[in-house]
Amino acid sequence: MAINKIGQDAFSNTDMVMNTYTATAGQTAFTLSKSSTTNAIIVHINDVMQQPTTDYSVSGTTLTLSSGAAVGDDVRVRTLSENPLGVASSAFTTANARSSVSVTTGSASGGGALSYDSGTGVFTFQPGTSNTAATLRTAVSVGSEGTAAGDGALAYNNSTGVFTYTPPTLASLIGGSPSSNQVLAWNGSAWSATSTVSTILNTAGNVGIGTASPTSYDGEADELVVVSSGHTGITIASTGSNQRTNLYFSDGTSGTEKYIGGFSYDHNDNSLFTRTLGIERMRIDSSGNVGIGTSSPNNKLDVNGGIVCSPNTDGKDTFELSTNDLDEGRLRIKNVDTTTVQIRAAELATLMAVM
Repeated sequence: MAINKIGQDAFSNTDMVMNTYTATAGQTAFTLSKSSTTNAIIVHINDVMQQPTTDYSVSGTTLTLSSGAAVGDDVRVRTLSENPLGVASSAFTTANARSSVSVTTGSASGGGALSYDSGTGVFTFQPGTSNTAATLRTAVSVGSEGTAAGDGALAYNNSTGVFTYTPPTLASLIGGSPSSNQVLAWNGSAWSATSTVSTILNTAGNVGIGTASPTSYDGEADELVVVSSGHTGITIASTGSNQRTNLYFSDGTSGTEKYIGGFSYDHNDNSLFTRTLGIERMRIDSSGNVGIGTSSPNNKLDVNGGIVCSPNTDGKDTFELSTNDLDEGRLRIKNVDTTTVQIRAAELATLMAVM
């Protein structure tokens, strides 16, 4: 009886041998081109797979159907490999697999040997008898590179197995011996000692910008020295919005000691003020008014406090007010908003007192 209907093309395989027949009425026997067994062939009748043993049997080169075929039936027989279906080949046993491995052995007295036991499938490595620590050390070869005076040198001791590096000397590196106050600089192609540098930091911590000898200047202000042949200055810039830039004079790290004296520029209102003892003492606002004792001057000079005029070199007390107008120089003494004394410069000096 037929198993199911499976297209014959599903069994196309170049490893199969196919025989094709057109049956006669009631034909049961067919001659195969190759001797086979029942489980080693696949039989289709009119594209329907037949069941081994139940629908057919094979003996040598003779295929026998259990039921006779009808006239014109398409009978196709495909013979599989040498091994019947469901029967394992003896070539795939563990023993056969082990015996098929081939290993070329080396010499154990030289670099070591690898051996293989085809009975157990075990590989065994026998190290060389000459691979001692001393032998391995002497086998290392190091080529010399550079010299101790130039680029530095690498040496190897094959008795101890130690590598030693000797760095180059400074004189050989820069092509000469440097002198006092010189620095090492890159000239575009090599390192060299030079006194012509834009910035130098000497061994005492003094910094020179534009000079190699910052200590040549006053000892009270030679920690940072800026030198040039033209207009010279230091810029303190703030790129933030409404910030201050500061130059502080400090004598400690606590409280007002950090800014006991200093200059500050407030970018919020564009005013400049000074500090002493950590307190603002004088301010110049954005219009040029100067305030002493006040941070909001209303006149060109606004003093909150008394003013004392001391004698000059001639022993004379001098306080001078000048104006571009011929008779408009004035000195007023006020009580709040009321003028009590006024001295006015005219063709003749006028003194007015309000009682």
